[in-house]
Amino acid sequence: MHPELSDQTGNFGLEDEMVALQWVKDHISFYGGDPENITYFGESAGGAHVSYLMASPKGRGLFKRGIIQSGAYNLFDWTSKINPKSLAPPHRLY
Repeated sequence: MHPELSDQTGNFGLEDEMVALQWVKDHISFYGGDPENITYFGESAGGAHVSYLMASPKGRGLFKRGIIQSGAYNLFDWTSKINPKSLAPPHRLY
């Protein structure tokens, strides 16, 4: 349950993912990792989540690279009609 919506329920999966990514960024150095070199991977609906956070200002700084395997948010009718290119800085494709 979201702390600001105490009388409501819902799925806050993307917010949970952002908290998890922030935790990884804050703690990865303890495991020998680089907090400035995090890759976020998702398959299917998880791939759509990666694309959401790549296009969202809320995802900035949480990860360096995103791997979208079989899913992107602009393929679904139920998502924002905002052009993602207007929200996200250019990303290098390999």
